[in-house]
Amino acid sequence: MMRHAPVQRSNTMTAPATKRRRRKLTRRTTARIQLLKRRASSWKKHARRAATLALIASLSFQTPLQCLAQVGQSSMSQPSGVANGVVNRGLGALGSFNDAGPGFFYYGINGAGRGLGYFGSYMTLGGFIPYAQDDLGGFWSADLRTHLSTNGGFFSNVGIVRKQLTDNGSLLGLGLYWDYDGDMNQYAGTGNTEFGQFGHVYQQVGFSGEYVTDRGAIRSNGYMPVGTTAYNVGAPGTPWSKNYIMCDYGLDAALGGADLEVGAWIPKLEAFGGMISVGGYTYGNANEWSRGTETGERMVPFFGGVYTRFDITVANNWDINLQYNNDPFFDSTGFARLTYRMGGSRRRNVPDQLEQPMMRNEHIVRGHQTPEYLSNTQNNGTPWNVIHVDNTAAAGGDGTAEAPFTNLADADVAATRQWDIVYVHEGNSRVAPNFYGDSFSFNADNQFLVGSGGPLTLAVGSNCGTFNTASNAYLFTVPAQSTNNPLLSNPGGTSIDTNGQGGLTIANLDIVGSNEALLVQGGDLNGTAQPFGTTANPYNSAISLAGGTSVRNVNIGGDGTAAIQRGVRITDSTGGIEFTDTTIANMTRSGLLIDNNTGALLVSYDGRIVSDTANTGGIASPLVVIDSNTGAGTFDIAVGSPPAGSLITTNELSDTGGEGIIISNNADTVANNLGNISLTDTVLRGIYVFDDASTTRISSDGGLGIVRNTAAGAAIEVGDDGAGLITAAPEFTYFGTIDNTASSSYLLLATGSNEDAGRGSITLSGPTATPFTDTGLGILLQNVDATVSVTGASLASTGQNGILITGGSGAFTFDDISVTGGTTAGILITDRAAVGDTTTFSNLTINNPNLLAHGISAANGGTITIGGVSSIETASTTFSTINTFDNLSGDTTLAFTLQTVTTPNVNVTPWTDPPFGAISLAASSGFIDIQSAFDVNGAGGSGVNVENNSTVTVDVNGLQISP
Repeated sequence: MMRHAPVQRSNTMTAPATKRRRRKLTRRTTARIQLLKRRASSWKKHARRAATLALIASLSFQTPLQCLAQVGQSSMSQPSGVANGVVNRGLGALGSFNDAGPGFFYYGINGAGRGLGYFGSYMTLGGFIPYAQDDLGGFWSADLRTHLSTNGGFFSNVGIVRKQLTDNGSLLGLGLYWDYDGDMNQYAGTGNTEFGQFGHVYQQVGFSGEYVTDRGAIRSNGYMPVGTTAYNVGAPGTPWSKNYIMCDYGLDAALGGADLEVGAWIPKLEAFGGMISVGGYTYGNANEWSRGTETGERMVPFFGGVYTRFDITVANNWDINLQYNNDPFFDSTGFARLTYRMGGSRRRNVPDQLEQPMMRNEHIVRGHQTPEYLSNTQNNGTPWNVIHVDNTAAAGGDGTAEAPFTNLADADVAATRQWDIVYVHEGNSRVAPNFYGDSFSFNADNQFLVGSGGPLTLAVGSNCGTFNTASNAYLFTVPAQSTNNPLLSNPGGTSIDTNGQGGLTIANLDIVGSNEALLVQGGDLNGTAQPFGTTANPYNSAISLAGGTSVRNVNIGGDGTAAIQRGVRITDSTGGIEFTDTTIANMTRSGLLIDNNTGALLVSYDGRIVSDTANTGGIASPLVVIDSNTGAGTFDIAVGSPPAGSLITTNELSDTGGEGIIISNNADTVANNLGNISLTDTVLRGIYVFDDASTTRISSDGGLGIVRNTAAGAAIEVGDDGAGLITAAPEFTYFGTIDNTASSSYLLLATGSNEDAGRGSITLSGPTATPFTDTGLGILLQNVDATVSVTGASLASTGQNGILITGGSGAFTFDDISVTGGTTAGILITDRAAVGDTTTFSNLTINNPNLLAHGISAANGGTITIGGVSSIETASTTFSTINTFDNLSGDTTLAFTLQTVTTPNVNVTPWTDPPFGAISLAASSGFIDIQSAFDVNGAGGSGVNVENNSTVTVDVNGLQISP
């Protein structure tokens, strides 16, 4: 309580001294004192005394009744009745009441849209009733005030006041009060269903003192709330309360404090009791926050303010009070009060103050903020229901913010309704072995499983949030509540199971070492579409617009051991699922598996899927597997760049030492798109497509492409053993780079029957002029019926051939190819004698340095075409630069347009093979057109350098030299 200087009192308080003071006062004052004594004496006797006690008792004991009466009232329930009914009727009766009344009742109207710690105007019916005079000359009075606010709230003040005139004509007054404040509805029109306006009944003890002289006055009051003095919902710095998300925490506190003022009579207005007062006050509440960022701090720290008041009696019976307050808590407040006093004005001089109530706050000062929770506009405006999980909480919790569950299993049991949010706090889950080690399965559509390490944005009612014009919805974001995501780990089973539900949101979680981190299985993954900008729909993608399941800011990893661990499996599902800002790393089974989906399914993945056998306990496993999907599926995995605003700004599919990407047994209704790959020294293959009919597009984008330094196998293998259920051939496209230096590795290996001849295709191209380099086994096409196209390759193969084509009925095209290796032939084509078996080269350069190798060789090779700017050069003195031979299986048709043919082979022997001539032709047809030079050991070649046991014509500079 604010301290002030003690009031100075007379040293002589006897009855004779009082009589002497009377002789010093005016006759009017003396008469006033005598009247007070007569009234007091009369009041002691007979019925008036009993009536006063009854009035005091009624004011004291009606408190609970009045409190109960207000609970059910709606906001501003009585303004018309109070303002227009009670007030008008009361004013109309004042005239007759004043004539016959005792002169100590008054009626007032306080106009204050915003007063000090309260809202709304109120009317007052009060009485300052003299009761007795003591032996020391002090007058005792009952100060009784009842109030009714425009909000329909009742409050009252019951006080005992002693006032005494001193020898020098000053007035000393002291009062003790009991205040009851049931004006709970003053915040009407705010709040929502659960908490409403959040008003409460308060009571307090008050102390008042005044010292009035003929020059001015000093007044002070103290206020001490008793009982329960504060209520709260939630707390600053936390959005949680019970199972609600609060956009405004709730606070309703009765504030204790004190005020002190100094007043001065205004010159020229003394006859009207005109006084101007200035003062200060301090208020606060000692209750402390138990949660939130201000834990341990007072709910309302004490603050100070200043005020100015003007008092005047404008006419007989009528008083006016005007007050303005300012402080950092309430800002600017004030009131204007008009009071009608019965029996004439009592404010014109110091002795008149004997009959005046003490100047004090009639309302208990309240610190208030109406609580507001988030409502779900997509669920009939019901509150968002949040089930909390915190492994550092006390056991036996109920899932509220104040008593969270300690494990996921309990939350699984509790989350039974659509739109439930299971919110997992970090707790100490990142400290082994305190991981969340159990499993969570969704039980209804549109549910959430989110962690505390990232924001959560929801669509809410208009009472909270910010209006988003792009989505035409109000959005509210719960910021991250911890630095890190909570950590889940279930080595013996599944951490998260969608369990056939749709429209799910999984966000802000880390999962390490689980047998199955996320199992997406069964049912339709689509639920109710949520507005653009929410966590469920941050980018307005097609999947989100359809209400698909969302996975955001989830990091899945292996634990570095050889235990069975898989990242994400999507199986037996329809609808759509979208991953953003998601990482899957170092799994021992597969990072991402999409398998056995028979219906229409959309999968979109933006983020990282990475693996390195150095971090998997040495276990080689696939990075991505897409297998046995027979429905209409589109799977976009790490293609291009993530959406603008993503936390992970670059997509990545990276595998070192693993099994790369496997695509198998999918129907021709499936489309796979994968990007940003970096596949380094994967075992057997980088990309493996087998027994498959899907359309697959894979690109290296910003990744390293395929790099093979040591591992045997193939950078890309497309195979079909003819034994599977899929009979169609795949549509496979790779756009990227390949650096194949492993001696036992093919750059491209395509094998198999590919039963659906005429449909399938294999296309390799890249972002540079020569995206593919090979010092391994080059390219092998074996029994391939699909169309094959390769653009931009440098083949310095250390195997038998740079390009080997054997069998198959497809049309093969090679553009911008350089062959500088092949121990038997740079290019060898065999067993393709059927009509339509074509191999076409454009801008082909062959420069084979091997001494026992042909440049290009064909046996029953079908139609072979070379065009563009092409040249062939060999280093062998005994093997032909161009060689065709008959193996009795068919013919070879040549259509060669070459710039130069260069060879050191000068053999001119008859057709004996071996030895070979510079050009050796058997069982062939077509033409060879050498447009610039036929160089044989540095000299111009001629017909003698051509062994021609066929109908092929050989021209040099337009001149036929053979046959």
